[in-house]
This record gives sequence, structure tokens and C-alpha cells, in this order.
Amino acid sequence: DTNQTLPGWVKLVRRGDWIGGYSSMDGNSWVLVDWERLEGLAAQVYVGLAYCSHDAGGAGQHGLV
Repeated sequence: DTNQTLPGWVKLVRRGDWIGGYSSMDGNSWVLVDWERLEGLAAQVYVGLAYCSHDAGGAGQHGLV
């Protein structure tokens, strides 16, 4: 669900070349958002989370980078 209220949690799970993205409203119960296969993924990778809201009263845009 991309329309969750804050605060919220996100996590990534790696299985070989597969990365799964999960979300949680309490940090205990996790819901799979999507899985993506990244062929040739290096053994060690770095990820970051970016969030931006140009409207202080509205929802922002987010994504993994």
C-alpha cells in the first residue's frame, strides 16, 4: 500500500539476485510490496532511501536509490 500514514517502516530482503521490499506500520508485522530480480548483483551492494515532500501538508515522493 503506497498510501500509508506516517510513521512507517520499510525493509529490503535479499535472496541471491532477488530483492524484496516490505512495509510495516509498527515494525513487527511486515507486508511484501514487491520483488525484483537484479541479474548479476554484486555480493555486496549499498542502498539508500530518499524521501521528498514539496508540500508540507501533503504526501511526498519516495524511492530506493
